[in-house]
Amino acid sequence: MTGQKKCIIDASILLDFIEGGIFDTLFSLPFDFSTSDIVADEISRSYSPSELHALGLKILGLEAEQVLMIETLQIEHIELSPNDLFSVYSCTPASLTSHIR
Repeated sequence: MTGQKKCIIDASILLDFIEGGIFDTLFSLPFDFSTSDIVADEISRSYSPSELHALGLKILGLEAEQVLMIETLQIEHIELSPNDLFSVYSCTPASLTSHIR
């Protein structure tokens, strides 16, 4: 999947594809899909982490420092959920993460 556009995907999209019976089809699209370990846990009743990995979904975990950064951002941006902020944080180059405010 190298060279493909990266796509950070949240639980609502994954659950819609599961509910629609077309979950496997999602991974035939030309994207490099990733999600948080929290989102993967939300859909674990339908797919295990190993099944998600086999389909091509990368499950990203956060270090304690990153969780604290997201919690700080959530205080400043109450309109965004922790999963929304994870997506923003995951898409931001490492050199910029210290400047997100």
